[in-house]
Amino acid sequence: MIRFNARGILDQLSLVRRTFRFSFSLFLLATIAVGCDDPVTPTPDPYPNGPKISCPAAPPPVTSPSAQPISVQFGVATAAGGAPNVAVSCSPASGALFPVGSTTVTCTALDARQRADSCSFSVVVQPPAPIISITSFVAFGDSMTWGEDGDPLVPCGSNNNSLNRTLGLIRPTQQVGYPYPFTLSQTLAARYGAQSSIIGVANAGNPGESAAGNPPGATLDRFKRVLSGGPAAIAGSNVNAGPFRSVLLMEGANDIFYSNGSAQAGAVIQAAVGGLRSMLDEAKGRGLRPFLATIPPQVPGSDRSCGNREVPPLNDQIRLLAAQEGVPLVDVYAGLGAAYAQYIGPDGLHPNQAGYTKIAQIFFDVLKSTLEVQPAVTGTAPASKSSLVRPQAAPPAAGRRGAR
Repeated sequence: MIRFNARGILDQLSLVRRTFRFSFSLFLLATIAVGCDDPVTPTPDPYPNGPKISCPAAPPPVTSPSAQPISVQFGVATAAGGAPNVAVSCSPASGALFPVGSTTVTCTALDARQRADSCSFSVVVQPPAPIISITSFVAFGDSMTWGEDGDPLVPCGSNNNSLNRTLGLIRPTQQVGYPYPFTLSQTLAARYGAQSSIIGVANAGNPGESAAGNPPGATLDRFKRVLSGGPAAIAGSNVNAGPFRSVLLMEGANDIFYSNGSAQAGAVIQAAVGGLRSMLDEAKGRGLRPFLATIPPQVPGSDRSCGNREVPPLNDQIRLLAAQEGVPLVDVYAGLGAAYAQYIGPDGLHPNQAGYTKIAQIFFDVLKSTLEVQPAVTGTAPASKSSLVRPQAAPPAAGRRGAR
């Protein structure tokens, strides 16, 4: 008879159950450990960076024929990177109206995540090229128009005739490289490029000459001959400029050369002013536009500053004459400034090269302000200052620099 040990069987089954649970737990732990060693890789961001923009090249400067805003075209800005879609825009946009001057254009790239980048360039609109209403000038005067540099030194001498004889011997070697008429012509041509081929400033300077003339009236006679002969009669002139249309008159230093403090100084100055007046009237009678200049200061105590004390009163009368005659004044004396000695040559009378260059600039400034044609505005004719004469200030009191 077979006897079953029920309790033993139950104990065996319990052991098997516990063993299974333990084994299953180990399996789970092993599975988790394996999973931790092999994590799942996340998907990378395809657009980690914002956009980068590149501006087009700045367009070359353009000219507005009417000085009004004009349309300007330029290239397209490009963007790289960023999350699509990337919007690219420029402000002001290509084809917009741009005023005269320099305008900054800013281009921006903006991606879908609102990340932005920008760049900029300039659009330059130029006004129309200026024009001058008169292109043919004659500079009339003495050695300061001719361009004498005052070196070698020539003392005042005992009288005007001895000085003239000495000047006649040294004249061929005493001209500076660039007298003021030459430099003025170059400056005008540079400013008014479209007219450069027909711009000319003829040099009709005559060393030793006085405004009143020696004998009286001789200078006026030469003045008439110069105006009648035109550029073709003066060596080195630009014949393409055509007949003279303006006179640049600077004369009087030789009139006062021997009058320093003398009783005759007042009469000498009046005679010089009379000569200048006659030449102005002659020019205006021929339809020419005259410009009247004061004479440069002289350095007291120098070999040839023989009339330095009479320079201020003479210039006062020249300023008054310009106002009376209604002609533009070119104030060379004032334009050389308080430090005028740097512009005067070793003889104390004639300008050096820097002085002649400065005188050319003083003349240029007056010609520009008086004769330059303003840019035309759409629908209107060009406006010119050529018919305007600015009123002259009252002449300053005598005895400024020269009376030292």
